[in-house]
Amino acid sequence: MMSNPQDQTASFMYLLWDDRFLVEKPYQVFVPLPTGVPEECQSNMEFGAADEQVVTDIRGCREEFSLDNNGFAVSRLATKLQTFSDCDEIERVYLAEVSNLLRERMESVERIVIFDWRVRVSM
Repeated sequence: MMSNPQDQTASFMYLLWDDRFLVEKPYQVFVPLPTGVPEECQSNMEFGAADEQVVTDIRGCREEFSLDNNGFAVSRLATKLQTFSDCDEIERVYLAEVSNLLRERMESVERIVIFDWRVRVSM
């Protein structure tokens, strides 16, 4: 049951468990496979749908969440980036800004590594 009029229900896809993950990490190859490599080598993952979930609108209460208590935190970041269409500029400007924000928010962090980032486009 939704508790806030701004809350929404949504369907999500989740990675389905496979016992091979006990000895092999889940993977997906995002580049074309070399000629002769079987198509099933593109990924060892399978996804399945779950029941609809409530997605809670947390606008207005972001300070209630913390990395220590919730495993995530919500922050605002004013970026100098004008558009998210240039990957080189995203890496140079935006990811540097995100690193600086994390460094400010997290005590005694020695190193920040941002990896496997993607620009998502609504279809």
